[in-house]
Amino acid sequence: MTEQHIAARVENLCVDVATRDGSLRAVDGASLTIAEGEVFGLVGESGCGKTTLGMAIAGLLPSAARTVAGTVSVAGRTLTGLRERELRRIRGDLVGVVFQDPMTTLNPTMKVGRQVAEPFRLHRDTTARAARHAAEQMLDLVGLPNPGRVLDAYPHQLSGGMRQRVCIAAALICRPKLLIADEPTTALDVTTQDQILRLFQRLRAELGMSILLVTHDMGVIAANADRVGVMYAGQLAEVGPVLEIFDSPQHRYTRALLESVPTLDTDLSRPLRTIPGLPPRLDRVGPGCRFAPRCGFADDACSAADLPWRELSPMHSHRCVHPRGLSRAEHSHG
Repeated sequence: MTEQHIAARVENLCVDVATRDGSLRAVDGASLTIAEGEVFGLVGESGCGKTTLGMAIAGLLPSAARTVAGTVSVAGRTLTGLRERELRRIRGDLVGVVFQDPMTTLNPTMKVGRQVAEPFRLHRDTTARAARHAAEQMLDLVGLPNPGRVLDAYPHQLSGGMRQRVCIAAALICRPKLLIADEPTTALDVTTQDQILRLFQRLRAELGMSILLVTHDMGVIAANADRVGVMYAGQLAEVGPVLEIFDSPQHRYTRALLESVPTLDTDLSRPLRTIPGLPPRLDRVGPGCRFAPRCGFADDACSAADLPWRELSPMHSHRCVHPRGLSRAEHSHG
């Protein structure tokens, strides 16, 4: 991947979160690149740090969290270290964000048209009339019927799928280079989920943007992402093309995630495989592989202080000491 084709780059990003018991490292040394026009999936269990990583890229960390190391750049512009006033000029313009719950994202006391048009007025310094026209065009682009009527509606007058499309329209009205979609279909029914994900693919093609798709759903990753980063306990465990990772997962955590997802070939007479134990508390993690306490193949080598990235192919790397295929004996052992 050449430098001119990289839409976003994250290098050795570390994010600390302040708690009553001290500071936690919620994201620990994350590095990834997102190519122009690419959908990069970020997947892992709840609490693994994927949302924190996405919000750190957008400069939207909560007050208790802060970036303590590493850099983030989008379209060649470094975002790390910018003041809030400078970040406001970038969010909605260079970087757009879609959150998982449109009811908490949209202002219930403000009409839809004003909320969608606001980023356009802020970043394009245009008239209210021109911004309203742009908002109507964007609502039409995201597939909302009668966009002129939707502009004058309040959020509570729309269905969940319509509200999420409104949020997408507001995030895309300035044609950002990177869209961060944080669990954008979690609160929606299955049919609407499919419609929203298809919409992302169409808009990616029409607008030429890149998407960071944050989700816990491996099925969503399989159907929508080009490459995927698997996160566990604040660290990236494996990164690679979706087809390679699904066909040949290397890290034991990636394998465990995939084995816990039912497929058409799953024997329904047998219980679905689960991952034993719970993710570690981030204030109690030690050196080495953080998945080791839950892994049936862990040994002393997994506790090494520095686990290097191992390259399976130019685009596929992982941090597993035992990235071998599962034999029958290993299946019974795990």
